[in-house]
Amino acid sequence: MKTDPKPPKPAATNQDLPDSLLPAYRRHREWPYLLPLLAGFALLYFLTAQPIGQGAPVSRNLFNLAAALATEHNLTLDHFLTSPTGAFLNSPAEALNTAYFAGHYYYDGPPGAAAITVPFYQLGRLFGPDGPAAFSLAFMALAGAATLGLVYWACRRLGLGRRSTYYAIITLGLASALWRQAGLFGPGVFTLFLLAMALGLVFPPLPRDQQPDTPTPRLRPWAAIALGPVLGGAIAIDYPNLVWTPLILGYLLWARRLTWKTTLFIAVGWLLGLALLAGYNWQAFGRPWTFSYGFLLNDPQARSVVGQFLGGFKPGNLWDIFFSPDRGLMGPFVVLFGVWGLLAMFGQRGKRKETVLLLALVAVAIVEGLLRRPLGQGQLRADFALSMLPPLAIGVAVWYERFMFLTRLEQRWLPGLATGGVGLYYLLAQPGPFANFGAALYLLPVLGVAGLIAAFYFFTPRLNPIQKTVTVCVVAVLVSTLAFSLTGPTRPAYAADKGNNLIYNGNFQCTDRQYLGWYIQDLPVKCTGDGPVTVGTSQPLKPYLVPVQGGKVYTLQFEATGPGYIDWVWTDDGHQPVAANGNQFVESNRVKWERGAFSGSQAAPPGAAYLQLVFTPGTSSQLNNFALADDSIRVEPMPNYARAALSFSFDWESAMGGLIHSRGGTPVPGESEGGGVVANSDDISAAINDAVRRGLDMRAGADFLLSIFTRFDVKGTFYSTGYNLLDGNTTMQQFVGNPTYKWANPQNGWGDNYWLTHPWYGQDPFSTDTDPIGKAWYFGDQADRLHAAGQDIESHTFGHLYVRGTTVQEFSADMDTFLQYAAVKQLPSIRSFAFPWKSSNSLTADWYNVLAQRGFTSVTRLYDQDQMVRNLNQGTLQFDNCKRTSDNKVVFEAYAGPCNTYFYLNRVKNVPQLAILNDYQLETGDRSEATAYAVINELLRRRGYGSIWTHPESIVAPADQQEWARVVEYATQQRPAGLYVDSVANVIQYRQDSSQVQVSANWQDGGKKVTLTVTNHSKDTLNGLTLTLPATITRSNGAAGFKGSQLLVPTIQAGQSLTIDVEF
Repeated sequence: MKTDPKPPKPAATNQDLPDSLLPAYRRHREWPYLLPLLAGFALLYFLTAQPIGQGAPVSRNLFNLAAALATEHNLTLDHFLTSPTGAFLNSPAEALNTAYFAGHYYYDGPPGAAAITVPFYQLGRLFGPDGPAAFSLAFMALAGAATLGLVYWACRRLGLGRRSTYYAIITLGLASALWRQAGLFGPGVFTLFLLAMALGLVFPPLPRDQQPDTPTPRLRPWAAIALGPVLGGAIAIDYPNLVWTPLILGYLLWARRLTWKTTLFIAVGWLLGLALLAGYNWQAFGRPWTFSYGFLLNDPQARSVVGQFLGGFKPGNLWDIFFSPDRGLMGPFVVLFGVWGLLAMFGQRGKRKETVLLLALVAVAIVEGLLRRPLGQGQLRADFALSMLPPLAIGVAVWYERFMFLTRLEQRWLPGLATGGVGLYYLLAQPGPFANFGAALYLLPVLGVAGLIAAFYFFTPRLNPIQKTVTVCVVAVLVSTLAFSLTGPTRPAYAADKGNNLIYNGNFQCTDRQYLGWYIQDLPVKCTGDGPVTVGTSQPLKPYLVPVQGGKVYTLQFEATGPGYIDWVWTDDGHQPVAANGNQFVESNRVKWERGAFSGSQAAPPGAAYLQLVFTPGTSSQLNNFALADDSIRVEPMPNYARAALSFSFDWESAMGGLIHSRGGTPVPGESEGGGVVANSDDISAAINDAVRRGLDMRAGADFLLSIFTRFDVKGTFYSTGYNLLDGNTTMQQFVGNPTYKWANPQNGWGDNYWLTHPWYGQDPFSTDTDPIGKAWYFGDQADRLHAAGQDIESHTFGHLYVRGTTVQEFSADMDTFLQYAAVKQLPSIRSFAFPWKSSNSLTADWYNVLAQRGFTSVTRLYDQDQMVRNLNQGTLQFDNCKRTSDNKVVFEAYAGPCNTYFYLNRVKNVPQLAILNDYQLETGDRSEATAYAVINELLRRRGYGSIWTHPESIVAPADQQEWARVVEYATQQRPAGLYVDSVANVIQYRQDSSQVQVSANWQDGGKKVTLTVTNHSKDTLNGLTLTLPATITRSNGAAGFKGSQLLVPTIQAGQSLTIDVEF
């Protein structure tokens, strides 16, 4: 008997599945539950956010880019980079996550996150100097909460229930890296936001019981229009997001969801989304496909694709990816339940293709996290695997739903237990809650804006959610554009005065038939009258070397009657090309100029200390009115408006110093301290008598120097040998083991072999400094007087050693003995060293490290040719201008050309702790005295550093004393002109301390006013700290004084901060 087949059971449908971008409020009333939850997450993320100033370099630089876009309409970070502890960048290590190209600094990643933050940055500017940072972090928190909303939407489109979806977003929000990324200023939270949006757009509404043969609906045109910019814009957020595009397009093709129309929409939208990155690259680097990571300062491997993406695969990083201690990178809940849920979802009918897409995103994210070297850092960082989080969160929702279904435990206590475990994990994870609680007040205007948006969604029933969202986005773009366009100038226009123009004689005043400070083809420029100067075709015109500071922006202005080009050549404090990118740094940047007025800026690379400008006309031209200025606030390395530094220093030796050990005869070329009576076995008494006489002269000369230094308020430097610190030696101590040195031989300039067989301290009289003879050997009483009078006593070795002849061990033992007796005399820390006999030539870093390891900061009395000079008879200087004969001998000339560095500080090669101070020995006679005056004048013109020295025994005759008195008086008379006169150690220490002063500027009224916050990070109190500003100061509140463009900071203690208001 036939029976009619039973009609098929109609497939159940899930009527509450949303089919739009956001859940429909009036249909299912999900908004009253979802919005408060998301608002709570936003509040939590903001209150637990890490302040930007305490963040990683990548966060600070991305925020700097937002600041540059908002306040200067500029892509460069030039005005926003700061050293962690000082006023400028001393090395590439202080510019992490920074690219340097053509004289400008750039953020090392794509600009998308900074660009979309600009409206919040601008809004924050209305609420004080801390407002932009607070509002930018608030935007991160809102983006984190919005990410959870988008994950909710994606889960619901996949047919997942509300309860399981809520559990998924709570787990994602509290127990994963989203919490950290939403509390950091960085691209991570936007990566999660856009991927969650992309998944919601591509997933079709899938009911729970969809049949395998049910055709998948085509991608709707509105979804395609939105998807393209999301995928393209994601690349402008972070480069690894590029992999989403092929994976998602592959899924759409596999699922047969694309039409030619939707494909075109996606392609056009993708290009539009990518336009931000392409435009950024084009504007910054000249080509859309040139990326900033190719110019990283501190990661040379990143300059290649292989180095960037395959530089050091480490499987051990898997642990860090999933179980980082810092708030949980991925988190065990998300990982375990997410993978479990995705595997379970793979078996569901009709969801296999979606599951494959989610698993592919997870797998690719893991590979990216392992392979990709983070920009600007030397180690792998696994949080580039962030894009696995939205797929895993969907898996968590699936797990929760399957677990509830399979165990039939649909009880109220189960959600509470699962959610409680997530909350407990949140509380235990680092760094804990409420790190940013102090900025809570900044949330009020943000919540007001969010309230307006929410009200718009609630009270516009005639618009569907897509129309509402598009309207909000359009309004946001218009507001952003308006905020961007209304920004005015934030810095004052440069206004020259004598303080802030770093180019000497920029308007070519003719002095003694010469344009001082200028060279054409490395020769001094002759003249018959004031400028302009005429320069022939392709003849390089160079000014003096300009002292600069790394990271600071320098603006150059001049006028020319024809075109040409400028080379900006940066060198470090050792006068070597600035090295970065593993010594691959381009040492000069060439810029063209056209006829007329030129104005251009470049930022000094990290570690730059000097700038050599080279102007090469393309045709014969007249040039004039040169000005070069730091267009931000410059902390001067010298106090009280000074621009040049001079020290008076002396090789102060007792009879046991270089006197009894005299080499005899004439000095070795390039060295000093020849003459005297050499010790010999036939007649040692003559050498002893000569040493005693000269020792007493040393005493007399030092006493005279103390008198004139007291008269002119000068602090000199007395480089002492060991016996100068002794009151006597009646106990017959054997210093340094009383060695016999094998280097004191005729090959090194000694006139006899006496010291090859006799101990170095063998002629010690074992007396005291009160004995008539002992006074020549022990200067302890005079050391006390000098120290009490404020004079500086530094090291000349204990035994007046010929350093280049010693072993490192001999030198170390001698220095330890000197420091031991300096401590007995209760002298301040010994910081400076003068080579006996100028015996520095041929030394390697091993000898200099002996000094650096003992806290020395400077050396002087170097071999003359190491100073690039030759001192002729009667004190005439000749200079090494880098010219050589055919047999490679130095050609000395009467002038110091652009290549010569004699008038500037130098640095010991491979021992950066030690500065080199070049010196001039003042001798008897008019010619030497005139040279001393010329050295002082040249230091002032060049903003240089120098020292004038001699042995005190040379200042005993009345003529010599009068000469020294005149030179010291002349130097002190130059103080109003900008000469800083102090001891060697103090000059170097002040330079180091001032480099540890931070100055933050809050520009106001279009650059007409600025509030400066000055912080002293050094260990010393600073007096007379001088700041140079870009324009002439008219008023100041809080400064100790000002003139022109410079102001004096009141005395500032170590660790203290001061605030100064300035008007221009």
